[in-house]
Amino acid sequence: MTLRLLLLSGGSGVGQNILAALGRARERVHLVATSSVSDEPALFAFDTVRLVPPTKAGEAAFERCILEVIAAERPDLVIPCRDDDVRYLAALAQREPSLARRLLCGNSATALAVSDKWESYAFCAARHLPFAPTLVRGSGIPAAEFIRVQGFPLVAKPRRGWASRDVLLLWNDVQVERALARPDYIVQ
Repeated sequence: MTLRLLLLSGGSGVGQNILAALGRARERVHLVATSSVSDEPALFAFDTVRLVPPTKAGEAAFERCILEVIAAERPDLVIPCRDDDVRYLAALAQREPSLARRLLCGNSATALAVSDKWESYAFCAARHLPFAPTLVRGSGIPAAEFIRVQGFPLVAKPRRGWASRDVLLLWNDVQVERALARPDYIVQ
């Protein structure tokens, strides 16, 4: 029996890691990828590639395409390869319970927690799980107090960033204030 996997954003680093992890089992798996980029070289390793609009282009258009791909390809499992895909699949599982068992995702609250660094911190803090102390503008914690407790150096990064993109190393109070003035940045 051939296992049918659908990887949303299959050309991503996660998609490539899944391909590599399959190793010899790859022969027993039919791999379908979606992508909003038609010329991504990594996509050539898949059996089928379906072009879809970017998630940010509009959820309705994206969902229409994804539901068409699921209906046509009949995957046993749909795997999200980017944070946006995780959030989308969690919401889809709530809207379409008949698909939920095939969607590799948790609920919407968990999907939000894993895709937003501030939400990750809040999720872990509420459950007494270890996580890097985190500061966001408007959290009620003065930056000076956070700096006094944590010391330097600190790191600033986008709440929804990935792959260490746009990460800043902070060495003084002025840099912390500038980082917190950026929209959707956290300091750790």
